[in-house]
Amino acid sequence: MYCALLGLVLASAWWIASVEDQTRAAARARFETRRATAAGFIHEYVEELLRRQTVLAERHLRGPVGQLDLAGAVERDGWRSALLLDDDGTLLAAYPGADDRLGTKVPAGVPSI
Repeated sequence: MYCALLGLVLASAWWIASVEDQTRAAARARFETRRATAAGFIHEYVEELLRRQTVLAERHLRGPVGQLDLAGAVERDGWRSALLLDDDGTLLAAYPGADDRLGTKVPAGVPSI
């Protein structure tokens, strides 16, 4: 009798452990699917945002651009802030203003269009 009871307890413990393992594996699979979906969405969202900002910058910021030109573009196009750099990464204009930093080089790796 005790052997049957022990067998039942061990079988139940094995079954519970198996269900727990399956639950954990399913949760990991759901998490990975969500991570991949979110990563893809964020990548596409940022790419679209950069494309939009590039088009607007090329449309509104041609030729010599000063602080007021950049401020107008930022306000008109709904940006919160912007930096205008030359090809060497030197700060030409900033919004909101950063007059004390104009002419300084922005460190490499700062995202820009």
